Amino acid sequence: MPETIAPSPSDAAAGELEYLWTFVRPIDDASKELLAGLAERQHRSFEYFRADIYGTDPENEWPTMSWLEVGFSKSSGDFRILWKSGMGPTQELPDNLLTDWGNGTGPEDTLEQLTQQMKNEGRPLLGVCTVQPVRDGVRGYRDAPRIIGFDFNPGLQK
Repeated sequence: MPETIAPSPSDAAAGELEYLWTFVRPIDDASKELLAGLAERQHRSFEYFRADIYGTDPENEWPTMSWLEVGFSKSSGDFRILWKSGMGPTQELPDNLLTDWGNGTGPEDTLEQLTQQMKNEGRPLLGVCTVQPVRDGVRGYRDAPRIIGFDFNPGLQK
């Protein structure tokens, strides 16, 4: 990710906007969701990695609250990837999503495979940019994710 981060663009600039992963690094403390997803292959040893998600358009880049975790087995190449939103689950979005098993040559390769698969399926990688309060008729207000370039519920009252 670049050293300087510009302010987030308006949603009007969403045409050329995309979310990317960057800075793959090893981690010691994988999330419980990733560990649970890897448990069915407990006879293999896994290494854990994290990659942050950031947004970009032709003029700006900005951080998000979201990240990807990779569980990768050097011996077999088996992997699973966990997307973490960076916030608790909401009506619009779960707090995490786990991929099915794949096979790769390293953590960057696994993320490239995920990126390509998502492009082929027409599903963009997303990152939660901020949390915004939205009107909830029963309880007053609740937190909702805001992802620049993607509107979950255009009718929500802010």
